[in-house]
Amino acid sequence: MTRAVVWLWCVAAVVASAPPARAQNFPRADSRWVVVTRDGAAVRDPGDDAVGERDVLGGPGYPAAYVARNATFLFFRLRVAGDPMDAAGASLSSAWGAALDTDRDADHFEFLATATELDSAGRVALSENSEPGAGDDARDVVETQIADYSGARAMRVDVAPPTVSGVSSYFVSWAVRADELPLDRPIRLFFGSSSSPNRLDGDLFGGDSSSLSEILSDSLDCSGESCVPCAAACGEECLICEGTTPVCNLDAGACEACDADEDCLDPSAPRCDSDGACREADPSDCDPFTNTFCEPEQLSTTGGACECRAAPGSERSAASFVALALALGALRARRGRRTTLRD
Repeated sequence: MTRAVVWLWCVAAVVASAPPARAQNFPRADSRWVVVTRDGAAVRDPGDDAVGERDVLGGPGYPAAYVARNATFLFFRLRVAGDPMDAAGASLSSAWGAALDTDRDADHFEFLATATELDSAGRVALSENSEPGAGDDARDVVETQIADYSGARAMRVDVAPPTVSGVSSYFVSWAVRADELPLDRPIRLFFGSSSSPNRLDGDLFGGDSSSLSEILSDSLDCSGESCVPCAAACGEECLICEGTTPVCNLDAGACEACDADEDCLDPSAPRCDSDGACREADPSDCDPFTNTFCEPEQLSTTGGACECRAAPGSERSAASFVALALALGALRARRGRRTTLRD
């Protein structure tokens, strides 16, 4: 056997024994994965409330669930305590899923994306809850499959970093096409495990509740090429407050006009204008905390620059007067000593 033939045989053997390529388009950087939160904190799950690969796990420093987005796909990631693959590398008879609330109504969720058959076959199904059952039921069955993503590229299993206490865990990740979902508005989610791809009847993240209104996550804006927590915006609608409505009213979850300079928190736009917008500082304004004023006539002679002076009768003005009086007194005293020396 020639050396070239031996080399080709070795290459073929390596390729044949290598594991199948798995979802090369999944985000690799941890920074691309957004932690799913509830009430502003990463969702936790105590563990040991389901068997092995169906046991959702989450705690301080090791969140239970994540989402990510790029131009084409919406990605989901769930942490589980047990290995979803058996010793021979075949998937166990379990499913993992993420349910999406896309209409802001907590009585029902609208879509369910599940991952099953995590071996080389692989299957991710996206289904619609077209005939909702009882209200507020997180274990509702979905009826209409709208997309099927077969093949290992739609999902993957990774060993997760150890928890704070050193407990091992695994990430199950799967993806669906973003254009199959109405992502133009903020979404809320919940994750869980299951024995079936058309419902989440196993361990729902965040505890024992199966009440949809109790386990839904905080809102996320996944309308662009990434997912952004709405905590960075205003209200459940993920509003960006700018222009003539730059202030977020947290109670109403709405943007409104500023009423005073104190409403303008951006250092580059500290002045509340008459139209309700926050704008750059007016050169004729002085710092109100130092009791100063600016003489407007200076603006025409200095090209817009203005020297702030102490307002008459202010504390700063009085202090300046006292300082000036003391300085003049000291000057007179020095002149008096010089006169005495000459005499």
